[in-house]
Amino acid sequence: MDSEKTLRLLFPQWQGGDNPSYMFGARLLAWLAPEAEGPVEEVAVAEPNGQALQIEGGILARGAVLEQARDARAKIDRHQPDRILVLGGDCGVDLAPFSYLSERYDGDLAVIWIDTHSDLFSNELNQMRTPMFCAPSWEKAIRNSFRRLKRRSRPAMQ
Repeated sequence: MDSEKTLRLLFPQWQGGDNPSYMFGARLLAWLAPEAEGPVEEVAVAEPNGQALQIEGGILARGAVLEQARDARAKIDRHQPDRILVLGGDCGVDLAPFSYLSERYDGDLAVIWIDTHSDLFSNELNQMRTPMFCAPSWEKAIRNSFRRLKRRSRPAMQ
């Protein structure tokens, strides 16, 4: 039997993309996925309330997104998994899992990312969407938040 631990992390974050349907999508993925063989955690995410989200420090709903990233990291740290399966939400769900895995494997890791839309754009062009955290414009916008990370991954685009 496999002795490695896989954490299934349900992360229905929607605020970074300002799209409440991401919350439904994450929960639908969790429902469709086979039963987990290891621990399962759900990141605390506020339900949409119909109020417009605000741009904070150049990032849409920055406070909520960072609070949720901290909650995700706490849940990950509690389990110390070898692998993480994230069922999300918007593209900001990658920050805590990628950071943890990069620390655990000293930057030597592989990521399988399945997504249905392109995120490689500048937030100067569209502040209503949060590109993946490895996009240079987004990292610049939340540089102070990234200083909290113990180790950052160095993405290689091919």
